[in-house]
Amino acid sequence: MVWFWLLLAMLGWGTGVFLMKLATRGIDPLTAVAFNLPGYLIVGLWVLPWVKPGFSRYHLAAVAVGAVYVIGNFAFYKLVKTQPISILAPLCSLYMVVPLVAGILLLAERPTRLQWGGIALAAVAMVMLTWPSKP
Repeated sequence: MVWFWLLLAMLGWGTGVFLMKLATRGIDPLTAVAFNLPGYLIVGLWVLPWVKPGFSRYHLAAVAVGAVYVIGNFAFYKLVKTQPISILAPLCSLYMVVPLVAGILLLAERPTRLQWGGIALAAVAMVMLTWPSKP
């Protein structure tokens, strides 16, 4: 079941990144962000029947996720307006450093040596994917 959710996340985020590039071909980044919001609302209303009642600080964290995603989306829309998606997407994927550092420093998570190796290889891959090619 983990593989299903992993694939769904990859397909969802990957398709979203591609669609961001398409959107900015015809509209400005601020308009694109505004038109993102109905998408969040539609999915939110669709899953609402399965949401458990109550409210806690964890719910506020989920609201914060929406806010920082919108800010990140806006920044990405600004970038894809002028930059090639084939370079930008892998470079922006370095966002993984933020939860990695936060997990280690704030949640006391400890990656294994194998996981550290994977992190290093992923970082090298990002650099290789974004390395400028010769004209």
